[in-house]
Amino acid sequence: MIYFFTTLFAFFITVSIVIGVHETAHFIAARIFKIKVLRFSIGFGKVLFRWRSNNETEYVISAIPLGGYIKLLDDREDPVTEEMRPFAFNHQALFKRCIVIFAGPFSNFLFAIFTYWIVFAVGFQINLPVIGKVISNSIAQQAQLKAKQQITTIDHTPIQDWTHANAAIFLRLGDKGVMEITTRQNNRIQQHTLSLNQWRLNDLEPNALQSLGIIPIQALSSVVIDRLENMPYANTAQLKRNDEILRINKHSINNWNDLTNFIHRHPDQRVDVLIKRDNISITVSAKIGHRYRWGIIKTGALGIAPKTPLEPLFPEFIQFVKYPTLSALKRAMIETHRYNMLNLHMFEKLLTGKLSVRLLAGPIAIFTNAGSALNAGWIVFLRFLAFISLSIGMINLFPLPGLDGGQLLYLCIEGLTKKSLPTSAQIILYRLSMIFILVLLGLTVVYDVLRIIS
Repeated sequence: MIYFFTTLFAFFITVSIVIGVHETAHFIAARIFKIKVLRFSIGFGKVLFRWRSNNETEYVISAIPLGGYIKLLDDREDPVTEEMRPFAFNHQALFKRCIVIFAGPFSNFLFAIFTYWIVFAVGFQINLPVIGKVISNSIAQQAQLKAKQQITTIDHTPIQDWTHANAAIFLRLGDKGVMEITTRQNNRIQQHTLSLNQWRLNDLEPNALQSLGIIPIQALSSVVIDRLENMPYANTAQLKRNDEILRINKHSINNWNDLTNFIHRHPDQRVDVLIKRDNISITVSAKIGHRYRWGIIKTGALGIAPKTPLEPLFPEFIQFVKYPTLSALKRAMIETHRYNMLNLHMFEKLLTGKLSVRLLAGPIAIFTNAGSALNAGWIVFLRFLAFISLSIGMINLFPLPGLDGGQLLYLCIEGLTKKSLPTSAQIILYRLSMIFILVLLGLTVVYDVLRIIS
């Protein structure tokens, strides 16, 4: 329950900051050009809280926290008196309207740069991209990648940590051909060519590294039981404290995450557990029980727990990095560019059918990821905020009516033709666009639920 409220708080902070930055930029740009702002809203739907300022702007928090908007004075929507026309949006010069519209996405990019700047200036831990294990019969094994090798480049792009490695691999999702990886071990440099022709990714649980057969060394940990607790319908009589779990049935266990994932997916099943006890490997039997997550989703539970916090097996492959102020700003710009390019490539592959829409994360995924990021520490949460801000800025630039990109497209057409698109045409395009957006949003919610169930 505590975790749920922490996640709820993290989601609220994420939406408030990212959407608030976006809408505040529209608001400030409008006020600079003396355009009348009628409403400033965080969220859509039923109004939960409202406050009206002296200049008659209404500030609103609404029930559905999936966006926000500002409503400007515009005589295409409501009657405007003659004396108020100079303050109406549609009576402004073209360049002013463009600036007001573009200010929202641009502020999301600036916010990401600022947030990354703080992260790089304060400093944070990175996991060096050292391979811990190569899965048998995988693409990585066929390319002769081995444990303890450190990845230095992917497709000639320098790799600093696993975050960068994941980003470089995600750029190749849906591609055929080969991926070039350079590794270093004991000052020996090796080139590896990975064939992507048979590369398959689980759309609902996309783990790019594992799909290639690579498990980071930081993901390896000894799975030693510290506590055994009574769990309804479970039987752990043959397990003891300090037992190290090596395998369940035929499933290798590399860390506690592997173990919990297996247990969650196999409620009410009897399993064979290979353990190490007093330096002797033996197989014992256990019965996985069950409990209900959120009161509706049946998930496995065994009633065993590790020592906390978990100690990394290879702390030498974890480094702390920190940059001087100006260098941190440069790194922040590079990081922003890296993830903007990643987002563009992902959207391009979705549009061309190279990737499945099942990969898209919806509001439930953002909700759970926000909680995970906050629980991992404020630096991780700041990086999460920056990435979400970049994604929101990028999505809003799509040329769809109802989004900022659609409005900018209308203004470009007006600039070229010297006349605006007829209001009736704009209404039809807006309604079609909203149907598309709502259907897509509905699909992402379905896929989010499927991820939880799976």
